[in-house]
Amino acid sequence: MSNNNKGNIFRYMQVAVTFGITTALRIYLLGVLIGGWLDKKFDSSPWFMLLGVLLAIFLSFKFLLDQTAGMEKNKSNTKEK
Repeated sequence: MSNNNKGNIFRYMQVAVTFGITTALRIYLLGVLIGGWLDKKFDSSPWFMLLGVLLAIFLSFKFLLDQTAGMEKNKSNTKEK
């Protein structure tokens, strides 16, 4: 395996680990903390918490797609040189 392939594998692993950690943090912050607080304030349990969790998942997948698109763009730019 060449060094370039190893670098790509480690880059993809980094994106996967980052995706998992940021998804968990976003769900906790947006869903549990902020959503739970809003549910208590407006007596609307569990709607704000669900909204926060869905927003966290959406933002995490958007981050994942942006990261992988950037990696593919960099890979294609490297091949052109």
